[in-house]
Amino acid sequence: MTEHTSPTMRQRVLLVDDDPDIHQLIAAIFQPQNVELLSAYNGDQAVEMALRTMPDLILLDYGMPDRNGLEILNDCYAKSVSRSIPVVFITGNGNHKVLTECFRAGATDYIRKPFCVPEFRARIASVLDRRQMIQQLEHMATCDALTGLSNRTAI
Repeated sequence: MTEHTSPTMRQRVLLVDDDPDIHQLIAAIFQPQNVELLSAYNGDQAVEMALRTMPDLILLDYGMPDRNGLEILNDCYAKSVSRSIPVVFITGNGNHKVLTECFRAGATDYIRKPFCVPEFRARIASVLDRRQMIQQLEHMATCDALTGLSNRTAI
């Protein structure tokens, strides 16, 4: 049966960035919202945490010292992190070739640093809302509405 996210459940966001200041800033942005922020500071931590926690969203810095964000994303996919988890790149890199490669690799969106806090909140809320709607549709498509048990489609 597909896991169903209720509106009261906290959504988990994995932030992958080598800068502790960005972690503090984004933690402050998410403070009033129903979001659990998970932090990874390098590629190895990111892959391990993504596999262990299966977050609702991955915020991924492109410019990391050990590997770039694209390499980290590809490593996540190679190690069976679900491609259904949306990935939003946070980058100071404005190179269109880099951004195009990120989208080709599976990114949902990108946000340029420095970012505008209201725009950041709105874009992240949009991605999380879309993720929740998709999960609800998957649940409705595979579970009987009356009993909650798997339906014929799921079997």
